[in-house]
Formats: sequence, structure tokens, C-alpha cells
Amino acid sequence: MRTLFPTFSLSLLACACPLLAQGEAERPLAPRGFLLPWHHVNIVAEIIRSSSDILEDGRKKLAEATFSNPLTLDDFLRKSKGSSRVLPNQKQWAREILVTDQLKVGTQLLALQPVLCSLGDQFLVFLNVNDPETQKLRWSSHQSFPKASLAEHLSSALEKLAADMKKALSLPVAASSTALQLDLRPRFLQTRKDQGSSYCLANILAQQLIQEGFTVLPPLGREIHMALHDLFFRDLKMFRTTRHLLLEWTFQNLMTFPQSPLFQIRMAEAVFAKFAEGLSPAPWTIAREGDKFRIAWPPDFVKLLQQEASSLRRSDFPSVLKIVGAWAYLDRGRAWGLKMNDRLVANGSEAEIKGHVVGFYGTEQNLKNALGHPVHEGAILFVRKGQDKVSLGQNYTFDSTKFPTEIP
Repeated sequence: MRTLFPTFSLSLLACACPLLAQGEAERPLAPRGFLLPWHHVNIVAEIIRSSSDILEDGRKKLAEATFSNPLTLDDFLRKSKGSSRVLPNQKQWAREILVTDQLKVGTQLLALQPVLCSLGDQFLVFLNVNDPETQKLRWSSHQSFPKASLAEHLSSALEKLAADMKKALSLPVAASSTALQLDLRPRFLQTRKDQGSSYCLANILAQQLIQEGFTVLPPLGREIHMALHDLFFRDLKMFRTTRHLLLEWTFQNLMTFPQSPLFQIRMAEAVFAKFAEGLSPAPWTIAREGDKFRIAWPPDFVKLLQQEASSLRRSDFPSVLKIVGAWAYLDRGRAWGLKMNDRLVANGSEAEIKGHVVGFYGTEQNLKNALGHPVHEGAILFVRKGQDKVSLGQNYTFDSTKFPTEIP
């Protein structure tokens, strides 16, 4: 059984840190685009070896379609000012990653990840587009074709994906209004019987959730993206998961589509990693639509995600749900953006009520917000000034006072 992660991932993690150890002045300027090596999910090793030339040729054509004057990351690092040293244990992956300073698509930095996985008797070729600064999955699509015709269909599949990507990335993207950031992953590791199909389906699900406007972290290849972030963008803040979705599929027959396997989802908040609400096992329909697969989910799934998105809406400020002496329990916490020692002040005419965050709580408090939704994690505010004026439903915002200053 092949492991999920490619062989270069361990050396990648090992090699990023030595380069960073050279100091801030040694860190190279980032290229505009990255094209990563193929990510194979449970593909038989013999198939990968026999198709290696076809896969690499397809990847180089993808680079020509999206990059101007591509070169290997190894060569880029050699030419970068103050970063001429390339350590021996970097060679394995630095020679494979292609980079450019001039993109033929869009204007934002991007990292392209081609993925090959299987679903029944079909190969699926994904093209995932990540934001290398934040690790957000910006766009994803796929093409499917019979396993017996990889050499015949791979090139045309990548051409279609590149064309679709150019159209998608030319459109403006609205900023997310919520702190809901999803991490999708199968509940159990892939097996020989599953043949990596659960990871294929997780990527299809991520692709469809992006189309619905949700923020998703890449389900596949995250190790190499994190290492590139450490190398080029260490000073920039990555997107953090705020909700984990653990996916479990129960298949009867992987060879026939459409089919409706039983699907179960468990959701965990990402601060205390405690399980929150989930969905009972229910049939989800997986069907082929032309050269793509599509998942039809029940209305309860989107309703659950919309509920979580509304509870983490950035425009809504924390409000008081519970009062215990000088401590006020707020309906928002670290997932929304609060940190220890953040200083808050009551909104409006109650601005003389001030406090700071001293802790966080989880589902053990059994609190619900104003919409009646369970609060999975929130902040505990110690009220320094105006303790007798604190009331339920009171909203708080960040204190604009310049510090250090006299308390309160």
C-alpha cells in the first residue's frame, strides 16, 4: 500500500529549517508562481514508474501554459540575492518544483498542485491552486477518464484544467466575511480496498465547497505547502483551521456510478479539538457528469456549515452569554480572532466598561448564542472597570487605547 504523502515530503520538512537558520537577511524573495511535483494518492507504484515520463511531460506543458520562463526552484535559489547556498538535502525536491516571476494567469501569487488519484475504475486528475502565503485553497477542478487510458487522456485533461483555471482566476474574489476555515479529511486512513477513493472524494467535496463560497484548506499535499511557506513567507500569517470535518464513506461497490453510499460527518472545533455537532449517517449521491464527478449532499450539510459561518461572522462582535462575578463569558473566542490579554470595551454609551481576555471555555458550558446555536468555544473576559454594569447580550469591541497606560 502506498502512503498518502510523496517520498519528498520528509526531506522537504527537514530542508526548510536549515535555510531559515541562515537568518532573515538570507531569506530569498518569493517567486510569483510555484508548480509542485505530482501528488499520487494510493496509486500502484508500477503504474507511477511506467507512466513517469507521461506525467512529467504533462506537468511541463502545464508550466508552459501558465508560467513565463519557468525554472527549477534549485536554479531560482542559486540566482537569488543572499541565498546562493542550496543544501544537499534540498536537491531532491528543489529540482522538481518549477517556479516563475511572470504568470500568464491572474496577478496573485499561486502554487499549483497536480494530483492523481482513483475512484472505482476511473483515474481523476486534479489541479489545485493554493495561495502560498496563507495556505488557502483558492480553486480546484478535476477531469476523469478510464484507468486503462492514462497516456491517451492525461495531456488533454491538463489542457482543459489549465483553461478552466485561467477563466476562474481572472474573476475577482470577494473577501470572506466569516472566520470559518474548514479542514476536510477522511476519518480513517485509506486502505487497499478503498484505493485512496476517500481522499479523492474529500478533494471533490473541497472543490464544491469553494464554489459555494466557503474557505477550505487543501486536503492534499499540505506538507510541501507548509515548507514553502516557511521558506518564503514565514513572516506572514497562515490561515488556521477553525473547524475540522472528519468524513466517513461506506461503499457497497466502487465500480458503479451513480451510487449513494452512506456518509457520516463529525465536526470538531479547532481550539480544544472537541467534537461538536455532526450529521447522522445518510446517503449522499456520487454521480458522473461528463468527465467530472459530482457529490449531491443533503440540505442539512450546508445548513450546518452556514450555522458555523454565522457564529464566526467577523462583522459581529462578541457578546455576553453568562456572568460569574467579575467574569463575563463571551460567545466568540480564538476561532473568531480573540487572543489572551486582548483588551475589550463595551460598545456605545457603556464604553466605561472595560476588561481583558483571561481564558477560554468550550462545550462544557453548554451555552448558546443569540440565534440559539451551540457555542463550541468562547472567551472569558475579566471586567476591570464597570463590573456592576455588565449585562447579558452586551457587545464588546477592541479597546483603541494606546498601551502602556494606566489601568484601567
